[in-house]
Amino acid sequence: MGANGFMGSHITRQLVAKGRRVRAMVRPTGDISALRGLDIEICHGDISDIRSVRDAMRGCGSVFYNVVDTRAWLVDPKPLYLTNVERLGNVIDASIAEKITRFIFTSSMVTLPRYSGSPASEEHAFDWWNEAPDYVKTRVLAEKAILDAVDERGLPAIMLCVANTYGPEDYGPTPHGNALWQATKSKGKALDCSLPTVDVRVPLRPVYSPRLRAASASAMRLSASVFDSKTFTPWPRSQWDTKNLLYSRCATPICSRR
Repeated sequence: MGANGFMGSHITRQLVAKGRRVRAMVRPTGDISALRGLDIEICHGDISDIRSVRDAMRGCGSVFYNVVDTRAWLVDPKPLYLTNVERLGNVIDASIAEKITRFIFTSSMVTLPRYSGSPASEEHAFDWWNEAPDYVKTRVLAEKAILDAVDERGLPAIMLCVANTYGPEDYGPTPHGNALWQATKSKGKALDCSLPTVDVRVPLRPVYSPRLRAASASAMRLSASVFDSKTFTPWPRSQWDTKNLLYSRCATPICSRR
């Protein structure tokens, strides 16, 4: 779901490359430029319509969920809560009803703690609610909804806490991708590069791990970021996707010629 977006389209490409049969749910008005040339089944639906969501899931084993309203600048945040929290409930209900065996939810690095030490760990609870803008709060509430579904209804979920994504085929483009593009075209432009970033093709790598695929159904959180959350120090290559299976950090340089 959300297969025609920036990260969703890259997830779709990776699944196709691995020989997986893919059904991509997009809105009837959605731009599918990022999916052209892929051998996939496209169905139309909307997360506001639980029947269309169930139809899209029927017969599938895994759901990769990449639907999010990222318009953090909205003066009225109601659309953020509607899409990112309330309508996620429809998707959770449908996943349980259709007996999905793995629900992979694309979350955000903003749900990680700020004051638990450096580096931030997925094991620690979110700790800056009073400072957080509404967009961040919707992402935290979305994760809580999934964790509640895991604990109370047995939803087998993985949450990917992804940093700012860069890479090829950013057709939108994303706001940060557009900023990078504008900086490369215009002399005298400055680009803030201090925020954690990750190549858009990287976050799913631990999901494909044979050990993770064999793990029992439970809630897991994985972070994907190049930088330490406090010092912005690049993670050593030796630590990428190693040490702790459930809390691995995988990263790659963001440069691409495509």
